Amino acid sequence: MTACNKKTATEIPEGASSNPLGFQLELPKPDEEIAVVTTSLGVIKIRLFPEQAPKAVESFTKLANDGYYDGIIFHRVIEGFMIQGGDPTGTGRGGKSAFGAAFKDEFVPNLVNIRGSLAMANSGPNTNGSQFFINQAKKEKITSSVFESGLNASRVTDKYKDIYTDNGGNLNLDGYYSSSGKGHTVFGQVFDGMSVVDEIAAVKTDANDKPLSSVKMTTVRIEKYDGTVPEKETSQPAAESSEQSSVAASSSPQTEIKGGKLGMQLDKPQKGEEIAVMQTTAGTMKIRLFPEQAPKAVENFKTLAKNKYYEGIIFHRVIKDFMIQGGDPTGTGTGGQSAFGAAFEDEFAPNAVNLRGSLAMANSGPATNGSQFFINQSKKENFNFSQVSSWLDPSKVTDEYKKLYEENGGNAHLDGYYRTSGGHTVFGQVFEGMDVVDAIAETQVGAGDKPVTDIKIVKVEIIKY
Repeated sequence: MTACNKKTATEIPEGASSNPLGFQLELPKPDEEIAVVTTSLGVIKIRLFPEQAPKAVESFTKLANDGYYDGIIFHRVIEGFMIQGGDPTGTGRGGKSAFGAAFKDEFVPNLVNIRGSLAMANSGPNTNGSQFFINQAKKEKITSSVFESGLNASRVTDKYKDIYTDNGGNLNLDGYYSSSGKGHTVFGQVFDGMSVVDEIAAVKTDANDKPLSSVKMTTVRIEKYDGTVPEKETSQPAAESSEQSSVAASSSPQTEIKGGKLGMQLDKPQKGEEIAVMQTTAGTMKIRLFPEQAPKAVENFKTLAKNKYYEGIIFHRVIKDFMIQGGDPTGTGTGGQSAFGAAFEDEFAPNAVNLRGSLAMANSGPATNGSQFFINQSKKENFNFSQVSSWLDPSKVTDEYKKLYEENGGNAHLDGYYRTSGGHTVFGQVFEGMDVVDAIAETQVGAGDKPVTDIKIVKVEIIKY
């Protein structure tokens, strides 16, 4: 079996195309099942797509749970293309599915072979077994010429071209978009550990693309995603994903404590202090701002608010028991610009943390703050320190810090100052209107965690308290 053979198109599963093209880059939701592939070179974490590729995910999950992949090598590695494994014989000719026989291809328009995607290897149409590959080709390989042949022109859109131009991958393997209707079933996406994939791709190989020194999968396990955010490789706040919107890593933590002790953010504003009044279609929130702890973030937010930048913008991403996110004028999670015209640096302070009700900057990596923000909504009933401790620097975590989260709730794994790396700048705290935040969090959402019915920011005013 090889990763570059092709297949015939199949029926699209019900509901499989409900998510927009590009959704596969979003982080999993908390408690969603993910695959954790531990290799001799590091760990790769993969989001799975059972709605789009039910048979592929079922087979992979069953094989993983049965320990089938434990000890199997990556038998075929081509740098700039992909890494392939899943054959217990290590030859590329073995392996069988969890069903005992080959199963059908599952091609859908919103899952494509971009860099980091997990796909089924095959030896022809509907010959899927146990073998899989991870696409490794970088975006530098994508030129306009690759879209000129082999694709069904009636299906290729600008969005399709953009996702490959921005991320890389192997579009010649996309069954849904192929002019022949052949390709490879995509059923997962690496959201943490692409550096490991790249390291595997760089190993020396023989004439048959087999590594000279074996790279093994020690274990492959299916686990519940705990909501923790990977460093640098993600683009969403704590849960996820494909937007500028999210959590990721950030710059150096700020060590000087300004503006009060830990917990000060829960105090009411002082008379005459500037606050933000955010009027939405679901109600009004009043927010205390922290210019001492996060001067750039506060200046940015105030300037955009005064310029009416946020008026009419929707909350484009809502995850109950996590956060509500807005600030993108395109409503997609990929847009927005800071008041300075360019992204600005992170500002991590020990006394401004991601408690329930805190206002924080969304980002897509270190120092990428723009116009997008989110309000932490997770309640204290959901807080479990043991689930976030691995992301935190034990030398900075105190009993006072733990108690603050236990009593108030929030998302401690987003705290840049307390994390081993990465995080989100906190620059405000809701002191009136958390019932509105909760009401927004309760709204019905569709693909990409976008509310089915728009919830808009009517206006944001900066006034004296």
